[in-house]
Amino acid sequence: MAGSLSGSEALKVTKELTGRKWLDTDTFSYTLTAADEATVEAIENGFITLPENAGGLEITKASAGHQAAFGDIQFTIAGTFKFNVTEQPSGIAGITDDQEAERTVVVKVTDKKNGTLEAAVVEGESENLTFINTYGAGTGDEDIAAKIEASKKLTGRDMKANEFRFEIVTRAAENPEGFKETFAAAGTNTEAAEGAEGAVKFAGNDGALTYTTESLDQAVKDGYAVKSENDDGSDVWTVSYTAREITDKLPGGVTAVEGKTSFDFTVVVTDRTDGTLTAQVQLPEGGIVFENAYTAEDTEVNTDPADAKSYFNKVLTGRGWLGTDEFTFTITPQDGAPAAEDAAADGTKNSNSNV
Repeated sequence: MAGSLSGSEALKVTKELTGRKWLDTDTFSYTLTAADEATVEAIENGFITLPENAGGLEITKASAGHQAAFGDIQFTIAGTFKFNVTEQPSGIAGITDDQEAERTVVVKVTDKKNGTLEAAVVEGESENLTFINTYGAGTGDEDIAAKIEASKKLTGRDMKANEFRFEIVTRAAENPEGFKETFAAAGTNTEAAEGAEGAVKFAGNDGALTYTTESLDQAVKDGYAVKSENDDGSDVWTVSYTAREITDKLPGGVTAVEGKTSFDFTVVVTDRTDGTLTAQVQLPEGGIVFENAYTAEDTEVNTDPADAKSYFNKVLTGRGWLGTDEFTFTITPQDGAPAAEDAAADGTKNSNSNV
């Protein structure tokens, strides 16, 4: 007596790959083996013959429907037998293999009482043969914010470190209607001489400028990135941002220079298809140079003794004031300060000993 299980019908393996398109080099391999002692013994005793490709079934980009089937299993004995279809580790960079690499197929072989055997898969006890692998790539721990070159220039006086604040926010890539920007990075300045450029250092917020294929696809959905393909078929994301100075609390005497407080730029991220991403910052023409101007504010000091709120005090110790007591004072400008309109003042006795 003999019978067989059709491999093309019962032992067809399907491969699904998510996260990227198939490459010509992608190959996934599977084996067919006995899953229990009874099946092992039946094979060893010659009652079951596995197909020639049991030791290695391959699915590639060229495989129709990304499917392939084992050959027929031959039986010369009735009974219930178990087989494992196992996906071998792919070893492909960036690919996470299916967590359930081993699937069991239960086959019941029945004596038809006519000199033949009938083999069929036991539904409900057998597992499906669709394996799903996922591709993912990232820029690692590198903070792309650190690559965004920007500078700050202050005219009118020297610039102190960390006295100006900056931020990077997401920007609508195509359709601004309904788009909601999100904060991506914060920055501050280094010190610099008057009129010279000091560096602006940015640091990403909670990994906002550290990319993965998953986060980039989400950026597309959120509206601040677009996805395209290179000539070689690799995926490319163009991510849109705005770098701007926070000008609501500038130091005294400092004003923002029109057109020098906000700059749009993009980050182009390319999938190398090996589990890694490359990121290239594309700055506007002329780069990102924030500019402010400092002008000393005019301040008038009232030195008129007649004004009760503006006077100098003269203290005399050892005796009381006499009607003839008189002391003279002058105001001398220092370090280029403007001279007072009346640089001399006479002081005479008054009830508060004021001048």
